[in-house]
Amino acid sequence: MKVFSTTDQMGQEEGVGPRCLEAEGSNVFVTTRGGYVGVIDTVSLGLRNMYKVGVNPEGITVVEGEKATFLYVANNGNTSADASISVINLSNTSVSEIRNDKFHCPRQIAAAGEILYVLDDGYIDADGIQQEAGLYVYN
Repeated sequence: MKVFSTTDQMGQEEGVGPRCLEAEGSNVFVTTRGGYVGVIDTVSLGLRNMYKVGVNPEGITVVEGEKATFLYVANNGNTSADASISVINLSNTSVSEIRNDKFHCPRQIAAAGEILYVLDDGYIDADGIQQEAGLYVYN
């Protein structure tokens, strides 16, 4: 069995706490608690690239567009203010963020065509009750 150590390949701080992964073509994408996405070559198990994304990245999905391939990452953040979706354009390696007041703790993300589905844990109110958890649809 071959092993890819995220901390050995990406760095001790960057590769700490691998969370979720997604495969596409000859790549596997992995999110880490360090705030990064690593791109792993499926043949050599070597690190192809890594991207700095939002706080506490978790769920990840790949979307093939007409002119580019995008990677969407659900960043659950430490607070609602940190919650976001990172958008990595794999064609030009740019990274941008989608922020929305409705995002409190995004955990998972999926795509169907041009629509993103974001599973959000919501937040815990002062009485200890979970609020605004649900599935959000984002165009």
